[in-house]
Amino acid sequence: MTRIGFGLIIAMLAWIAAPPARAETIALSAMGFVTHCPCPVGGSFAEEEQAGTLKTIQPSSRFFMPVSFPNGVKVCSLSLVYRDVNANDPMRARLLRKTYATGSNPFSAPITMASVTSASGVVDAVRIATTKTINQAGIGNANSFYYVLVESATFNLDFLGVKIETRPTSQTCP
Repeated sequence: MTRIGFGLIIAMLAWIAAPPARAETIALSAMGFVTHCPCPVGGSFAEEEQAGTLKTIQPSSRFFMPVSFPNGVKVCSLSLVYRDVNANDPMRARLLRKTYATGSNPFSAPITMASVTSASGVVDAVRIATTKTINQAGIGNANSFYYVLVESATFNLDFLGVKIETRPTSQTCP
């Protein structure tokens, strides 16, 4: 048997034996988020890491992270894990879907699937803001890319990460 034939058999067995989609939590650490311009004066965003927490020290900070979803799932919730010692300004996380088609406009706006905002008030501790309001919850990898955008209006808003809960499309979200 040739190597190509053997490889095809292994690939087919892996496809046949693939486990069904199940409930999952996708945990995205703030340490993996990156910035992209337009940037404030100076050419880049400034941020600091402290023990696994991303400390925003620049106004209007924007942090991006791609999300790879398995096929056959839907999004059930989006959570922002953060620390807020600024009583005036919120931090926001959005799950975005960028759809595409050959010949389409590459600069068309992405679809906001979910958006969650930090709570008001000052609590010098870890807090979690969660939304279960999801727009177009089903995942379509054939013509979409997914990413999370976290925006911080000012400093004294730090974040630890984002969590996304998914379920198979055949299951009801809790």
